[in-house]
Amino acid sequence: MVPRKTPIIAGGITYWHCSKCKALKEAIDFCKDKHAVNGLHPSCKICHIEGVRKTQRENPEKTRATSIAYNQSDRGKAIHAKWREGNPKKLKAYSDKFRKSERGKETLRKGQANYRINNPEKTYARNLAYLARSNGGLIRQPCEVCGTTDDIHAHHDDYSKPLEVRWLCRKHHNIYHRQMEPNIAVPN
Repeated sequence: MVPRKTPIIAGGITYWHCSKCKALKEAIDFCKDKHAVNGLHPSCKICHIEGVRKTQRENPEKTRATSIAYNQSDRGKAIHAKWREGNPKKLKAYSDKFRKSERGKETLRKGQANYRINNPEKTYARNLAYLARSNGGLIRQPCEVCGTTDDIHAHHDDYSKPLEVRWLCRKHHNIYHRQMEPNIAVPN
């Protein structure tokens, strides 16, 4: 079997020809390709990126469909989950930047509107509890778990009883919803 590319060795360094720009470059300047005999993509990284961008410009719908299909695949989900786990600060920065953009604000508005439409009972209960708090009919209490009075949320165990709420701080409210248990253990 004859390899697609023949290397040129000069000064102890192996060089390869790019299939597009024909330039002589080091192996580090090529993407890895497990299907290639030499383990390298035939075009250098710069030419490869230019080719990908050209395809994205010429076929945006196909590119988007391919990207969505990959992101929804098990492999794509696993890679994204691993990245999110290893880069919490970057993820927060990206999220914050997106939320501040016009597109992010519009996405949030649409999501909130859809939530209200799809969850009318929850929306009604929350609005009624908010109005009762505003009018003094429902008085904010300390967190049932830790006793703090900072950032207290009104939690509904039963949305058909909008004025029956449990008072939880943000931390314990989040823990409750993650565990979905009626009794919250106090974290040490």
